[in-house]
Amino acid sequence: MRKIIEYCLVSADGIVLDDPFPFRDYYDDAYLRDARGLFTACDAMLWGRTTYERFAKRYPGMEGTHPYAARVNAIQKYVFSSKLETAEWNNSTIVRGDVAAE
Repeated sequence: MRKIIEYCLVSADGIVLDDPFPFRDYYDDAYLRDARGLFTACDAMLWGRTTYERFAKRYPGMEGTHPYAARVNAIQKYVFSSKLETAEWNNSTIVRGDVAAE
């Protein structure tokens, strides 16, 4: 059995934005070190459709300008969605139906 690590950006007062990109202005060395550590330790990422679509629009063009864009672009991505028709981003697989079997 594999381990699942949940990673979510939450403000000190408990707010979770539906758009993660505004947090970019607050990245510091500690945050980037932590995030890089998680991304390099993982062999896959699990996404919901909305988050996947947002990241798939931005990250393919961010290599060289974002500290871990290359890793996010290269890693295997599993998208849990019954609505998403295609997943064109590199190494993306849509998971439908029986999640455990997938």
